[in-house]
Amino acid sequence: MGIRIALGASAGQLTALITRDALRLSMLGLAIGAALAMPMAYALGALLFGIQITDIAAFVATCAVLVVVAVCASLVPARRAARLDPVVALRAD
Repeated sequence: MGIRIALGASAGQLTALITRDALRLSMLGLAIGAALAMPMAYALGALLFGIQITDIAAFVATCAVLVVVAVCASLVPARRAARLDPVVALRAD
């Protein structure tokens, strides 16, 4: 991060870079989780009475909440890194 700041990256560019990387990992985990959620819902459907197994609205709402949480969780460290002094960042690495 310190090298990017020293080479002239703006705070917005650095924030976008960190957030984009965090979202890429979050989307990968979300895709894997969504792919495994449907078979698990069918497997556990026999144990849970009175619910719909294929409630797509619940799956979509859960995915949306997880994306919002991932964005919020990545913005805090990204903004902190964007305000960092390049000399301090280079000494820490």
